[in-house]
Amino acid sequence: CMVTLEDPDPDPTGRCETAFAKSPNSSVCFRNEGFNRWGWRNTVSSGPTVEYPIYAGAAQCDTSKGEQSAVADITYDGTNLTVVVNTLSGFVIQEAHLYIGEDNYPVGPRGPTVAPGQYTFVEEGLNNVSYTFGPILVDDYDIEGDFNLILHLVTCKDESTSKQITTAIPYPTIFENEVMVKVETNENTKADISIYTLGGNLVKEFKNLDFERGTNTMRMELESLESSMYLMVITTASGEKITKKIISK
Repeated sequence: CMVTLEDPDPDPTGRCETAFAKSPNSSVCFRNEGFNRWGWRNTVSSGPTVEYPIYAGAAQCDTSKGEQSAVADITYDGTNLTVVVNTLSGFVIQEAHLYIGEDNYPVGPRGPTVAPGQYTFVEEGLNNVSYTFGPILVDDYDIEGDFNLILHLVTCKDESTSKQITTAIPYPTIFENEVMVKVETNENTKADISIYTLGGNLVKEFKNLDFERGTNTMRMELESLESSMYLMVITTASGEKITKKIISK
């Protein structure tokens, strides 16, 4: 019998809430599989990046009872998995837990469990507006083909931490030789833009770029990149990070 008690509210003041990612394609509520806790188990297949909304305080898996506090971009190419989490404005990430496996759920001392402390990756003591798991080589976790993924966060409301960069849009996302990047900021700031392979190798870097408050557009020359998918990471002077996917023809 798969039963686990609801975790206590991570912050009784209501500033922080437990939050789970929900696949738009294939998700199952924990409560439908014998658990007392809400949240979703998601099935991941190789293919294009999929955007998962992350809901905080959605009791009984009813998203109308909670609110969206973040979004996760899930990329799985059959070998490597990357999970990029960005909060919505006014939220920060306090904890991040990720389970991946062919079993539906992680197994604790008493059997299958949804307790985040038993997940594959556990990160606590954070104060981030973004967080990235990976790239993760799924073979290291005895995964072949489709697998299960559970992404849990504790997100906290903090209006003082509104993002310096509110929007970052690379275009075209499938490019040849160059990429344009549209960046919107709340204030003047400096930032670096780094390009990584899915294996985590740095292949190109643009340092100490000036962004003025409002809309900024810049051109990145990337003609030397081989045909593949890459991660574009924008890092502000304050340490805020936004990660986007781009593909070289």
